[in-house]
Amino acid sequence: MRLARFTAALIAGFLLEVLVLHLLHGASGGPAFLAGLAALAAAMAVMWVIGEGRRARYLLLTTALFGYGLFAALVFGSPDIQPVTARLLSSLAAIAFALFGYARFVSRD
Repeated sequence: MRLARFTAALIAGFLLEVLVLHLLHGASGGPAFLAGLAALAAAMAVMWVIGEGRRARYLLLTTALFGYGLFAALVFGSPDIQPVTARLLSSLAAIAFALFGYARFVSRD
């Protein structure tokens, strides 16, 4: 899988995740953790469909879970932070993690 397609799948997944989180939490006022899980499911589905290659798909899914873990830690550790802001910060860290993983494990094929 080319780096451009991998990056497109990664960014599309995280943008969808932020959008779903904003709609479920911001507009309806639902709990941030449940809205985050629904957003995570949507992002993982998009990443799986757009992603190509077994290693790349599993890296994308691992990255999505890593990003949600960071999001949950930020929301739990600092309740004053807005969930969408926490999601954006955790997405940036997850993207860095994914690009490192791509360079280390996926591009060896």
